[in-house]
Amino acid sequence: MPPEQTQNQSPQTPAPNEKVVINNVAPIHTYKSDVANFIKEGGKSMADIAIAENARHSKYMEAEKAEPVLAKRAVTIAVVVLILITLSAGILWISSLGKSGEQLQTLSTPSMFISGIDSKTISIDKLNQSEALNAISNILNQSSPFLAVNPTEKNSNGTNVAITVQTFFSKLGIYPPADLLRALTGQFSIGSIGGQARFLVLKTNYYAGAFAGMLGWEKKPMEKDLQGLLNLPKPNNSGIKTETDGTSTVLISVSQSAFTDSIISNRDARILKDGAGSTILIYLFPDNNTIIITSNENTAKIVTDKLLKSASN
Repeated sequence: MPPEQTQNQSPQTPAPNEKVVINNVAPIHTYKSDVANFIKEGGKSMADIAIAENARHSKYMEAEKAEPVLAKRAVTIAVVVLILITLSAGILWISSLGKSGEQLQTLSTPSMFISGIDSKTISIDKLNQSEALNAISNILNQSSPFLAVNPTEKNSNGTNVAITVQTFFSKLGIYPPADLLRALTGQFSIGSIGGQARFLVLKTNYYAGAFAGMLGWEKKPMEKDLQGLLNLPKPNNSGIKTETDGTSTVLISVSQSAFTDSIISNRDARILKDGAGSTILIYLFPDNNTIIITSNENTAKIVTDKLLKSASN
């Protein structure tokens, strides 16, 4: 009989080709074995498993679809909010620009000239043609070394703003050729020197069109349109004028008035003289963007000088 093994004896080494059984080792899990156990223990069928798997997959797909939809919705909301903010800011900016623009427009006419001139503003929006002309003439007749008048009218907000020369001409019933009106910027000045000699300054950004328009205005004729505004002398085209040398009076034949070329302050000018040789109207371009219209050469020189000094400052 073989001797008994004590508790501390180590297990015998297995003989060759002897099978060794290892107990208490957990089996390897697979999807197939898990399904089999689920069917066995839960009493479920393969159909139940398929339904459950399909439901799980549907929820997963819905979740994935929902994410880009939510993201797109968030982007859309953000864009709409940004557009609303931009529009609001734009409206406020345009509103403030309009108000500041009205103030600048009201002050734009005297800025043509050097500082130190007298400037008066008059609203003519509620005046008819003759009332507007009389109101402007009354101011121009005031004694002042150099006076500029700024005609205004009320805008939609009830604020007095400077009017364009196109509106000014229409208000007074003055209608120059259309090509001249199109060549004018709208900025202008009407003024007087010493309450006597009057002048009109127009601004253009198209010299060729403005010059052609002025030549066309000569034939309209220009002196009739501007006679009341500039207080032009009436031409003597009666056919006969009288001259005296102190002892006798002589009758001289008078021809019709016509524009001729001339030079004023070293610049080309056009002068209208009547049949008796008296100057009725002068206009010249002191630069390519300005037209001066007046009734005598001295006034043309003074206005040209002030405009040029203003441009050089």
